[in-house]
Amino acid sequence: VEALVPLRRNELQLLVHGFKRTFTNDNWMMSDIENGAIVLLTGDDFFDYWEKRGFELGLKRAVGERIAVETRMSYQRDVSMKAYELSSILFPRDKYRDNPAINAGVRTAVSGRLTYDSRGEEAWRENAWFVDLWLEKGVADGPGDFSYAVFEADARRYNYLPWKMRFDLRSRIFSSFTDIPSQLTRSLNGYAGVRGTSDFPFEVQRAGRMALLTAELRRRLPELPVFRWIYTGWDFVIFSDVGLLAAEENMESPFAFLDAPLERWKKTAGIGFSGESFLPCVGLYAAQDLDADDFKPRFILRIQRSF
Repeated sequence: VEALVPLRRNELQLLVHGFKRTFTNDNWMMSDIENGAIVLLTGDDFFDYWEKRGFELGLKRAVGERIAVETRMSYQRDVSMKAYELSSILFPRDKYRDNPAINAGVRTAVSGRLTYDSRGEEAWRENAWFVDLWLEKGVADGPGDFSYAVFEADARRYNYLPWKMRFDLRSRIFSSFTDIPSQLTRSLNGYAGVRGTSDFPFEVQRAGRMALLTAELRRRLPELPVFRWIYTGWDFVIFSDVGLLAAEENMESPFAFLDAPLERWKKTAGIGFSGESFLPCVGLYAAQDLDADDFKPRFILRIQRSF
């Protein structure tokens, strides 16, 4: 639940946010066909669940039409949960399993965010930039005794081309100045990471530093007569993802991990189709690990609805 209270003729807003949310650190979110198949056959859901409960107070100020500055103070309790092993066709078990541990406890933090967004209102119908800078400082307080500092930078460029084509670029860097709680670490698995890596899909690697580069070329396809009243558009997509995970080895230099040799970066490329709608967005993709010795693409099904 979030309330925005306008201050100073709506130039400044007071944010009051209460939450009780369940998360999975695995970042798969049922976005891969392999995930669903293994759940069906073995009963293992392979998700690491945890829950955060608490509240936030903050101030948000709009600086012109495109820039926003925001600061928040949060107080929350992170709770580890048990994951249920679903009944399986082949191996019915009906039991619970322990999740890999998170740093459970009370966490107090202050954060700041600077956002530049020139995408406009009409579904990004013009060349545009989106830049988001986020910094959070954990305060050592309570049973968790959390004291950390992390930042994330997200930069995206949207380029509209002739013949109903669009070329999008995205770069994202997450790093830290100290050791961080396990639930704040990042992963390159799943749709939001490097799509199509050859790693066993549920052997999730997580680390305190991450870099991700993504390029997508989209071509709007003709409307489908049968589904036109449901879906507002279909795209053919060609994409490539490059990403790197690293541990917090050099605390004094949060960008030093970017000097890693090229072979340590995960690299994939693929094609797919995606549909946009007031119903859940649906995408089907085939991605190949560029470092793999053989051609064995991974198929990814994405179904998402957010508000």
